[in-house]
Amino acid sequence: MKRKIALVVIAIVVCLIMGACSKNNGDSNTNSEFVGEWKANQVSSVMDGETVYKTVVVQLNKDGTGSYKDRQGTWEVKDNTTIVLTLTNENIGMVFEIGDEEGKIVLKYYQDVFYRASEFVEKQ
Repeated sequence: MKRKIALVVIAIVVCLIMGACSKNNGDSNTNSEFVGEWKANQVSSVMDGETVYKTVVVQLNKDGTGSYKDRQGTWEVKDNTTIVLTLTNENIGMVFEIGDEEGKIVLKYYQDVFYRASEFVEKQ
């Protein structure tokens, strides 16, 4: 009888320890600081010396899903320096560098600079 009680106590302690060490399922690799819509002015064409821009959108959702140019995927923050958006069914991992411009957090993808939608200024 003492062995059975001891085994039950040990099982309970092990379960509590395992639960305390597990990751939080909510935002394990995402950072709520980056959740939201991000926009960039992307060069569409250059005609007669005049640059034409189009607005490109990256959406980062709280549940770790996201999108880029209407293509869906998942995202996570890596080492607090980059965000990796992995596009589903395309086997593409887009790496956005987390930066700072004029005191604002930005996401950089090659020459494109993405601003929060609320801070974005569209070029004509």
